[in-house]
Amino acid sequence: MRPCRLGAITLFAIALAGIPTSLRAQPQDWRSFDLDLHYRVSVHRTLGFVSAITQTPDGYIWFATGFGLARYDGVQLAFFDSSNTSEFTDDHITDLVLDGTAGMWVATQSGGILYFAGGKFVSLPMQGFPPDAQIASLRQDDNGALWVSTGRHGLHHFDGQTWTHATEAGNEAGRAVVGYDRSLLYEVDGVWWRVKGGRLTREPPILTTQSGRTKFIVSQVLPPSLPPVSSSLYDEIRGQQLQSSAVPGDGSVWLGSGFLKRIARGRSRSFGINEGVANANILSIFQDRESNIWAGHYGTGLTQMTRVPFATFSGQEGFGGGAAFSFAQTSDSTIWISQSTGLTEVRGDKFRNWPSSGRFATWSVRSLAVAHDDSLWMILLDKGIGHMVNGEIAVLDAPRKSQNPELTALMFSKSHQLWSASALGGLVTLRDGTLQEVAVPELGLIGCLGPVTSDFPCPHSVNVLVPAQDGGMWMGTAGRGLWKRTAAGTSTQMPGDALALAFIFDVLEQDAGTVWVATDHGLFLIRDGIAHTFTRKEGLISDGTFCVLDDGQGRLWLCSERGVASVGKSDFEAVLGGKATRVDPVSFRALDGLPSDEFIRRFEKTALRARDGRLWFSAVGGVAVFQAPGSVPVPPLAVALIERMVLKRNVFTPPFPNQLVAIGPGQGDLEFNYTAPAFTAPHRLSFRYKLEGFDGAWVNAGGRRSAFYTNIPPGQYTFKVVAETPGAGTSTAFATFPFVLRPLFYQTIWFYFALGAAALLAGFAAQRLRIRAVRAKFQTVLDERNRISADLHDTLAQVFSAIGFQIDSVIGLVSQGQPLPKERLKRVRQMVAHARLAARSVIWNLRQTEGAESSIQSLITKLEAIPSLYDSVRIVVNGTDTRRALPVVVENELFHIAQEAVSNAVEHGKAGLISLELEIADDRLELLIHDNGVGFEPRGPEQAGEPRFGLRGMRERASRIGAEMTMHTEPEVGTEVSVKVRLGANKGAGSP
Repeated sequence: MRPCRLGAITLFAIALAGIPTSLRAQPQDWRSFDLDLHYRVSVHRTLGFVSAITQTPDGYIWFATGFGLARYDGVQLAFFDSSNTSEFTDDHITDLVLDGTAGMWVATQSGGILYFAGGKFVSLPMQGFPPDAQIASLRQDDNGALWVSTGRHGLHHFDGQTWTHATEAGNEAGRAVVGYDRSLLYEVDGVWWRVKGGRLTREPPILTTQSGRTKFIVSQVLPPSLPPVSSSLYDEIRGQQLQSSAVPGDGSVWLGSGFLKRIARGRSRSFGINEGVANANILSIFQDRESNIWAGHYGTGLTQMTRVPFATFSGQEGFGGGAAFSFAQTSDSTIWISQSTGLTEVRGDKFRNWPSSGRFATWSVRSLAVAHDDSLWMILLDKGIGHMVNGEIAVLDAPRKSQNPELTALMFSKSHQLWSASALGGLVTLRDGTLQEVAVPELGLIGCLGPVTSDFPCPHSVNVLVPAQDGGMWMGTAGRGLWKRTAAGTSTQMPGDALALAFIFDVLEQDAGTVWVATDHGLFLIRDGIAHTFTRKEGLISDGTFCVLDDGQGRLWLCSERGVASVGKSDFEAVLGGKATRVDPVSFRALDGLPSDEFIRRFEKTALRARDGRLWFSAVGGVAVFQAPGSVPVPPLAVALIERMVLKRNVFTPPFPNQLVAIGPGQGDLEFNYTAPAFTAPHRLSFRYKLEGFDGAWVNAGGRRSAFYTNIPPGQYTFKVVAETPGAGTSTAFATFPFVLRPLFYQTIWFYFALGAAALLAGFAAQRLRIRAVRAKFQTVLDERNRISADLHDTLAQVFSAIGFQIDSVIGLVSQGQPLPKERLKRVRQMVAHARLAARSVIWNLRQTEGAESSIQSLITKLEAIPSLYDSVRIVVNGTDTRRALPVVVENELFHIAQEAVSNAVEHGKAGLISLELEIADDRLELLIHDNGVGFEPRGPEQAGEPRFGLRGMRERASRIGAEMTMHTEPEVGTEVSVKVRLGANKGAGSP
């Protein structure tokens, strides 16, 4: 024992001399376990009989089954058989062989041999090959010739031109065994034959027992780097029938003999039915480029053994407790794990449990801490703090033991002082051999109103203690944020409103100016007095972070209720610097070897970076151990492949045309199905795609393996897709497919030219129509003006003319010396009043509603008012007094025609008698105006000295109401005007 440790133990023993509590723990025996090689085992039973497995350069894994050829990308299977591939005449596939390039040979039991390359199957000519041969295996020798073993006709080989039967080798040949030197070994009728350098030679006789046969095969497949067949590593299979083998080239060998056996680096490990292997009958073994193992079985399908980065240490492996609470490591690399039933001690590849018993009387060990002398300290639930030296555990009672206050955290400061915390609040430290309370007044007084536990402490209590690099300590609380306590005892709260309200679970001090804090509100980075927050919004897998661990390789590891995530520190710096908006975590879950996806929200130290670089995590269901990050091989970049496309109902599958694909006009959407073969972690694979010519930027598709586009216009496009593997990066190989969508007629440039020309013609026609409408509107306005002028002429002008006659008469009488004729002046006054009424009539006519109804009696009343305008002529009005309906427009036009005819007879015809008569038939009304004047000779207005608006206006008025107007005149006889209008036809008639 080292002096320092002996001195510490002596001092501790003296300090505890007055404490009676001392327990003797009794460990279990040491047990071995493997932290380096772990698989996730799954079975594909639907494949049935799997006789051969291989992987083509594009990444797909192929399986030879009893009902066709199966292709796998890590997510879904695709089958090729006689139902969808015409080259298949037999669906029983017996063997698969890569030809060293990009091609693959496919052997069927009775349907010949196919060659697959570039997405096409081609049948191999079989002239000279027995048609009834049952093909057992197919191989290429070191010269490139094909060798076929059959169950009826022995061995045959094909040199590229002809088939040759090796008659010297017998008839019943088994499957080929490929030796480490690439020679082919066949057992034919109990005799072994070797193919090497293109020659077939007979091997010396070997023991015919099962042990002798197995020993011979193993000796042929073993590489020189492995122990010889005489090694005890092979004792387990000596008496077994060796059915299959695989030599991946990584210094290991896999043997199938009732179970899978791996031999590498002087160690062996077996995987059987208890480990999840589908069946003891193993026909084929294959290791892919990601170091995953595939085993084909007889009738029970396929066993997939996927390499996972985490080793699980749980009850199944012998771990003592169901839940691990805390980790601690001593200087000799021993790792201690506290758990619900005691302790577990791990040294290298061995472990042992220290279970609770009558002598180790505690049902739960929580936080652990290792002193500078490598002694182990622990919090014992409901008891206090325990110190274990050489199996002896001395227990220090917690302060206020009668109140049963649980302790919540444990650590040693840089000055080697032991510190803990109480669920009642405040700190607890070891002084003079006893645990003493230390108040933290900045957080509050010690004590709570209700019962408290380590899982549910007082709000102001300290739950997490982490030593600070400057000699102080970091104190995390459950709702009061993070505090820094100096060595002198002063406590200060760290800044940040969100941090002040958070539950603190873990603290990692990266350096004097950088501190990472795991909380239920996300991950906080405290730098230069500023708290920066990272949550799911910034790319983390969860807002709740329960542990934070630095792997020493530039990455932080975070555990949460969604598993474990690894994030590069440079990602956080890029977000802080504004160069990125999100971090890019690599997420690990149960599929990656974790005992469960969920991690418990615990205040204990639930993660540890061991001295050998391994990362230890406590999860629900056990402990997960990640290999030293620097030693874990980076998975190969997944390369995206396009599997199927539907372009407007045109379906394309590999092999795709070499020339640019042109899609004719028609309806339909675009669909692209793509993948990227990956088998270790296909659930973490993500894709980005872009349709060049349509998408402005790349589309992040996540794990989705299809893309859809609708309503894509005609044009030339290129679909591109790329796969991204978290932790490995983005492949530089894009899967592309260029194509052209041809337009319909109405989408061509000629259609647009024609449409433009039609638009021009339509515009021209619209302009012509507009001009016509303007002209029609102008004509309407002009007609209205003419009507107004006619109304003025037939009303006001007539009245003013009559007034003028009266005034002239008065002037003549006065000039002759006669007294002023008052009666005539009264008549003039009456005429002025009549003129006023005439003006109102004109205005009323302008505002009248078309289609309004009046009566014939109203027309007669208006006609009877005409004589009062003239005293120099006798005017007689005759008409039947009837209230028969008459359109207002007809009434007005007939009245104005009569008024104009009377004015013409008085002014121009010098008539002495004028008669106005209305004759009414069943459907016709006739207005007849007759005078006894001098008459006149009809002539055009251009022949007169002044325009004759009267006659023209009369005709226009008659035309507006659809009336027939005739006029008869004779010099010195008089004039007769007749206006005939049909009442039914003119109901509602108006101006045109």
